[in-house]
Amino acid sequence: MNTIPTSPSSHGPEPRHHPALRAAACGLAWLAATAGAGPLEDLQPGHWYEVPDSRLEDVGPVPVPEGSTGVKSVVFSWSSAVYDTRRDRFVVWGGGHTNYSGNEVYAFDVATLKWERLTDPSSLDGWTDGDKVYADGRPVSRHTYNYIEYIPPPYDRLFSGGGAGLWRGAWGDDKTYYFDFDQREWETLPVLTPNPGIGAISGWDPVTEKIWFHNAGKSTYLSSFDPATRTWTTHGNWATEPDGWIGYDWTGAVDPVRRKFVAIGNGQVYVWDLTQTGNIANTKLQTTGDTWILDQQCPGFVYDPNLDRFVAWSGGTDVFTLDMDSATWTRVPPAQTNTVVPTEASPSGTYGRFRYIPSRGLYIALNGADQNVYFYRLSATVSQPPSQPATPTAQVVTP
Repeated sequence: MNTIPTSPSSHGPEPRHHPALRAAACGLAWLAATAGAGPLEDLQPGHWYEVPDSRLEDVGPVPVPEGSTGVKSVVFSWSSAVYDTRRDRFVVWGGGHTNYSGNEVYAFDVATLKWERLTDPSSLDGWTDGDKVYADGRPVSRHTYNYIEYIPPPYDRLFSGGGAGLWRGAWGDDKTYYFDFDQREWETLPVLTPNPGIGAISGWDPVTEKIWFHNAGKSTYLSSFDPATRTWTTHGNWATEPDGWIGYDWTGAVDPVRRKFVAIGNGQVYVWDLTQTGNIANTKLQTTGDTWILDQQCPGFVYDPNLDRFVAWSGGTDVFTLDMDSATWTRVPPAQTNTVVPTEASPSGTYGRFRYIPSRGLYIALNGADQNVYFYRLSATVSQPPSQPATPTAQVVTP
């Protein structure tokens, strides 16, 4: 067995003392103090928990807004989610194209294990096909891919950078939006998202307190959004990217310790070095181990500050950890005593619908609006694949 360390020794201060990771330690202290308090607190390492009667569609609007597939599209129509750390809520927003015109926002409360519809869908009255917002000023329903993020306090906003697959003609959008959870209202910011594409990958960086963002498509590049100034900064141009195509079926996340923005998809791992200034080009990271997850459609992909690993998931019981120091993937099967088997991932991907919960040291996952919510506690140990060296050398390969 290979125990996952809580910190590497070669990246400055111990991660448990890193400002970006202190919230995780507080979460573990809270967990210890409330052990035995309920199904989530009692969840053992390597086990999944399925929340009974936790279908998002049960709190959907009546009548159902226009669209070919209704409320289910909020999840399966290339849609993502964020985790609201202030209120401990899993927030889902999606739809769009010809699937669903409803632009309502949903939240799953981890304390009550219940869904709530935070807003009602906008009326289509007064709206013209191709408009980016409805007549009430709220953004049109859309596929949310991997470009929505939660910005923690003092900002406390759901962020959406641009958009694609808008109702009803699959239009694109270069506007930048905030959702205010207290007011339950949208705001269109007076800045445009740079270099919009079909979709995008994004990740919140607790060190710089910025969102790192890379649109999908040909000739796209890295940008960042600063909530303090409400401004965008570009970190490249189409000529600086050695690989001219980033797919909309990728998922990204930030490693705050090593200062990397990392994305996975189409069998590849792409890395942007956030310590660089000026234009930042991607590199391909050659990884070893069990790389099955890389070939899955838009997998869930998050950074776990307690384990100091990226963790990926695409349905079923197994999760996959990525050690950035050794560039090794490890498949983590469930505990032998686990009896809960999550459903298969949606054919259109998982994106941000697999999230880490800092306050509880758990993961939350959702595969469909007509399916229940799942929670998972990752084991503190993983088995190193016997066919792989214990500490393989990381190789960075530029295309």
